[in-house]
Amino acid sequence: MAKQITENIKIKKEVEVIITPQAQKIIASSKYNMNDFKEWALKDNKISLGGNNATLFLEVMYNQNVEVSK
Repeated sequence: MAKQITENIKIKKEVEVIITPQAQKIIASSKYNMNDFKEWALKDNKISLGGNNATLFLEVMYNQNVEVSK
């Protein structure tokens, strides 16, 4: 029988974060700066991986396995 999963997993790891030109233009047209945006995006907003991310991961893994099998 499977164990009920109820807790988040929290990890700290160095990651590469890309701020697109579109986001930069939007922030540049406001009273806020890139540091304000980065602080919000990386500290206040946090990064969350949910079910959609898991589905995309499984699709990529499937495609890689199909290519290896050819």
